[in-house]
Amino acid sequence: MKEEAARGLATQQCVSLLAAFWSAALPVSTAQHQGKVLQGEIAALRARLSEREDALQSTARRLRSTAQLKDSMEQFIVTHLTRTHSVLRKARTNLEVKAQQALPVA
Repeated sequence: MKEEAARGLATQQCVSLLAAFWSAALPVSTAQHQGKVLQGEIAALRARLSEREDALQSTARRLRSTAQLKDSMEQFIVTHLTRTHSVLRKARTNLEVKAQQALPVA
């Protein structure tokens, strides 16, 4: 009987230890799985962030290039308008002088 009681006690201890092991082992496995899922999500988010940073840098470069082109075109237009204005002033002066010369002196 003592042996039977000892076996029963040993069996209960084994059952108790197995229950404790499985209840402790499952959440760790779930936590590991969640950790891997989160690591995958983090990697995907980092990749998206990197793509967006690259796109942002590319857009910034194009914007700077476009701004420089705009400034260059503005300068070109101002230069040509200034030249045109100067030519038109000279032409007006020449026409006024010729008109004065064409008038008969009384």
